[in-house]
Amino acid sequence: MPYNKGPDRLGAAWAVDMQAHLPERRLAEATRLMAWARDRKTGAPRYILELDENHRGAHCDCECVSCGGALIAVNAARETYLRRPHFRHAAGTEKHLCLVLAARAALLATLESTGYLDLPSHRRTARITGLSGSFYDAWVDAPSERVHIASCSFSDEAAAIVTLDDGRELHVVLVGSHASGTDGAQHAAIEVLVDDVALAGMSPEELRHRTRLLVSRAQWCGHWQDNVLLDSAMNQARARAADAFDLVDGETGLPDAATPQEIRETLLHRKAKEILEREKRLMVPQMSVTERSQQWPQEATTRKCRDAQALELQSVALEQRMGRIIPDVTAVTVVRRWGVGAAARSVDPSPPPGLLHGRVVHLTVGSTPRALRMTDRLGLQIQPVDATH
Repeated sequence: MPYNKGPDRLGAAWAVDMQAHLPERRLAEATRLMAWARDRKTGAPRYILELDENHRGAHCDCECVSCGGALIAVNAARETYLRRPHFRHAAGTEKHLCLVLAARAALLATLESTGYLDLPSHRRTARITGLSGSFYDAWVDAPSERVHIASCSFSDEAAAIVTLDDGRELHVVLVGSHASGTDGAQHAAIEVLVDDVALAGMSPEELRHRTRLLVSRAQWCGHWQDNVLLDSAMNQARARAADAFDLVDGETGLPDAATPQEIRETLLHRKAKEILEREKRLMVPQMSVTERSQQWPQEATTRKCRDAQALELQSVALEQRMGRIIPDVTAVTVVRRWGVGAAARSVDPSPPPGLLHGRVVHLTVGSTPRALRMTDRLGLQIQPVDATH
């Protein structure tokens, strides 16, 4: 009660200590307790409730899995207690890193008794660069899988080798954060993210449940089917590029100095020839002539010379020189009767009766990958953009 400097009055001062709500404080403390340690003699993980009355306090013979410091077993082997049993450092409060590594050690200690794990799905991707410079991506997924644990061995405080009941081995690595690009391990391995210090204070039963959950969200570093998945993804990417006529498949017959654009153009022409050779039919467009009179230039007169018609092909050749031009595709048609089939370059007005005419049709293929795919599906409706007769 300090003295008030007023003339004749004494003043009283009161201070109220605002402490955190007791249940909330105890809950916060419970999440930072260490229930797992390492046996100083054997190196095996020890759970606090496994200790007997002869291993209380400093006689627990346990050490920290992180710093190796001596630990004290608080309230070990007691039936009643105000604060739950736990390990603490002899020197003082546990460090955050010690709690994290104790959590990982606890997780590994209960891994074998978990019985089974739900492994996540695994994806491998592949990319092909086409002649046009476009990218073609594909991916293949290995589905998620439930596996049963036969045995477990520990390589260090944060890694274990799990042997499955079918003989396969899986390396389980506990990490604080996932590294980018973890594919390419020489063996099947997963990274399990363990950064919750509350795990260090969980019971074995709680840890088994949490282990299954964490493993189901793990990240693969290597998979048993990696090569198979990658080959399948690569084949799919190549198929997509080939479907767009943007991939060299075999010999092109072009000189080594040919540009990717020239190679791709040749591939497009070969595809057009392949379709025509297979179908042996071709739909050519209508031929018409438009004339304008000098007296009425605004009015145009269109005269149709020939209807659109389907031609039956006898042979198809690719880029053969004919005079001073080299058509992309040259097709020879079969005419069953006069007036039906292809129009020849020079039409004989009076052909001999019964004579079968082989007409030559020069095709300048204004083709695109999409156009060729559509014509390939339409069968009879194979129609070049431009046809000269």
